Amino acid sequence: MKIAVESDDGVKLSLPYHLQRNFMVFEIDEKSDPISIGTSSSQLNHKNQLKHLRNISRMENIVSELSDCSTVISHFLNRPLVNNLRKSGVDVYITFKDKVDDALNQYFKDEFIHNFH
Repeated sequence: MKIAVESDDGVKLSLPYHLQRNFMVFEIDEKSDPISIGTSSSQLNHKNQLKHLRNISRMENIVSELSDCSTVISHFLNRPLVNNLRKSGVDVYITFKDKVDDALNQYFKDEFIHNFH
């Protein structure tokens, strides 16, 4: 599963008023325990759960660049971008979390609860 997170550095999510959109695309090992996924280097090297694939920063191709992802995680995306992502089959997850690992953990907890019921 590929997840794109709006971030410049892989540690913090970009602020909502940030003019340039930068996304980091990660591949999640689906065999791992999704609740314990984190982005600290010790967890990444130890569990091989989260693999950084590429960065995306060209706005003109953002939808096509993210179309192979199952989910995009962000603080804020404008309505046309959300609609275009959803049309291409990408789920959009808006969060108030500031750190990438917190946002991923919350996303997986919410997905677990949603899929369990």
